[in-house]
Amino acid sequence: MHVGFAVGNQSVGLGKRGLISLALLAACLSAAPPVARSQTLSIGSLSGWDGVQSVTGPSYDGDTNLSSIMAVGETFHFTSGNAKVTSITFPLFANVLGSFDFQVGVAAWNGNRPTGPTLYLSDELFCPSNSWQNYVVIPDNLVLNQGQQYVLLFSGINYLDGQPHVAAMGYVPGNPYPDGQYFFLGMGGSNVGINDLFAQDWRGVALDLAFQLDYQTVPEPANNALLALGLWIFILYRRIPPARIVVSVKGTRN
Repeated sequence: MHVGFAVGNQSVGLGKRGLISLALLAACLSAAPPVARSQTLSIGSLSGWDGVQSVTGPSYDGDTNLSSIMAVGETFHFTSGNAKVTSITFPLFANVLGSFDFQVGVAAWNGNRPTGPTLYLSDELFCPSNSWQNYVVIPDNLVLNQGQQYVLLFSGINYLDGQPHVAAMGYVPGNPYPDGQYFFLGMGGSNVGINDLFAQDWRGVALDLAFQLDYQTVPEPANNALLALGLWIFILYRRIPPARIVVSVKGTRN
């Protein structure tokens, strides 16, 4: 049996190697999931926030020993596949004690505390005193795994300036985001730093910070590797001289 294809007035037959390569490529393509257009999805509770309700956010006192420093967080995870986070949105309010400098980060969560290293840490963010600010942070290539628990971290620990600062964050009662909750960590000491956020268990409260994570699903690495393997096999077999190539040229002999 002869199998081939036509190009213009030429028909090219595929030998045994060519047929095998096409079969392997077809198997790899059928095993990989269909590629869909990128679609932005969201998780969080921000849409349920009334613009008023607040809970204690990142804060610290201004005494010499920094005896009271507080970081807060919201746990979350993805259920629809691995996710590339495209934006993190949240409101924060710095009270009348003065303006506040802080950061937002993302880390894995083991059920009781963050586990390092930090997967994402924003640049310095600034909140003026006595006003709500809505923040939209754009992480750079932050890809998170389906099913893994993570935590959004909010802390001013890298910007301690000897002045007291207390921030508030919007919250939504009634557990509107069932895949996570609000946690906080209180600590103290003049030598504390970002690594201390990972050193002890945090306390949880049955409420949700007002937040939203926008993301796009990304294919499993195994599927990408499978598709690449199929293409490589196809190219390899096409470069090796096939067992049989039949070329015929159609035309009228004079």
